[in-house]
Amino acid sequence: MTLREQQQLAERHAYELRVSDKPLQRNPLNGRFLKGHTPANKGKKWDEYMSRRAQRRSRKGWKNLELHRHRGGPGRTEKPVIAVNDTGKFTFIPTTKKRKKH
Repeated sequence: MTLREQQQLAERHAYELRVSDKPLQRNPLNGRFLKGHTPANKGKKWDEYMSRRAQRRSRKGWKNLELHRHRGGPGRTEKPVIAVNDTGKFTFIPTTKKRKKH
């Protein structure tokens, strides 16, 4: 096969539309899973799809999540705010109102 024939063959294959036999599992526009998709780890235990190291790291993450979880709603970083407009006038806002606990 000559170089010219190889180039022509490559050009023909470059514009071919190939359709896969497998149905789509993800939306091609945004990458989300489609409705009705069954997750690969559904009904399986951690031992079946996760290594020991990954299990240990996941447990550590859950523990840290519980320790550092924000409790009490918004206002975690309550700080006074000073708003200044273009003319130089300013307004002082002390903090957000505290949320009542039930």
